[in-house]
Parts: sequence; C-alpha cells; structure tokens
Amino acid sequence: MYQHAVDHAVKRFRFWYDDLQTGYLNTETTGLSGQVIEVALVDRHGHLQFYSKVRPTIPVEPEAQAVHDLSDAELADAPSWTEVIRQVRPLLARRRIVAYNADFDRARLKTSDEAHGLTPQDHPPIWRCAMDAYGPLHGDWSEYPADCCWTSLLAACRQMGVPPEAPTGRWAAYRPWPGW
Repeated sequence: MYQHAVDHAVKRFRFWYDDLQTGYLNTETTGLSGQVIEVALVDRHGHLQFYSKVRPTIPVEPEAQAVHDLSDAELADAPSWTEVIRQVRPLLARRRIVAYNADFDRARLKTSDEAHGLTPQDHPPIWRCAMDAYGPLHGDWSEYPADCCWTSLLAACRQMGVPPEAPTGRWAAYRPWPGW
C-alpha cells in the first residue's frame, strides 16, 4: 500500500510539472479563518507571475504574525483585496493551481471575497493539493487510518533542500526553487 501511494504521488507531481499551464500559489493570512494578506503565484520554474501584499479589513492575529512576520502596520499601505483579486482572478481562471494545503488557500480566498462583498469567480481554478501529494513521500506513515501524516510546508522545504535562511514557507512561493 505504501509503495503504491508513493508511486501515485510521484505521478501527480510529474503530471503537474509537465503541464505548462499549472500555477503554484501561496498565501499568508490574518489567521486560520482569516483573510489573505499576501498572495504569490509562480510557474513551474519558480518564476514569479504575481505577488502582492494585501490590506485586510481585520487585524492580523498574533499567532499568524508569529508564523509569517507580517504586521498590521506593514500592510496598512498595501492594496485592498478588491484591487488584488482583480489581477489574480484572470491568472487563476480555468487553470490548475497547486497549493500546499489547497483547501486552506481556497477557503481564505473565499473569506476575503466575502469580506469585500465579491461574488465567486466565474471560471474558478482547478485546485490541487501539494500537501496531500507530498505526504506519502516524506510524511510519517500511519496504519490507522491507513494514510500518511501531513508534513508542514516548512518541513517539506527543509526536506527538499530549500535553504535554511528561509524563515517561513512564504519564501518558497515567490523565489525560484532549487534545481528548477
């Protein structure tokens, strides 16, 4: 079972990488159920396609700031979500978007849309989760429920050789990745 999961994960990563249209998205948020305060999109080579900080309508929670080091003061002059999403939506439309914990990122985009009275995207992306795919490769295997444990983005970056000077996972989303 374990080898099958590894083989499947490798196939998924290869499929995503071989698709020239696949984009890789990372966000930072005000908190676990908060709004997007930073968004980055790169192509398969790690080339930046979009990056922006975002001014939220709610404060950044201290626990979130401890992870990404973005403060309310730093975001005060950033563009609003409405300004940012107008640029991001065309880049996401009908495209495969890979994110580490895609359900989280998708939900935070929705929360940000709702906070600004925006309707859902007409042609949403096809979301894929790198965390789910990565688990069989380096996560701890669990017999119950027969699945692998997830690995944090920071741990995954370290396992894959992303330089240690990257203090958080946000570094990986908008700088070229080693070996690409």
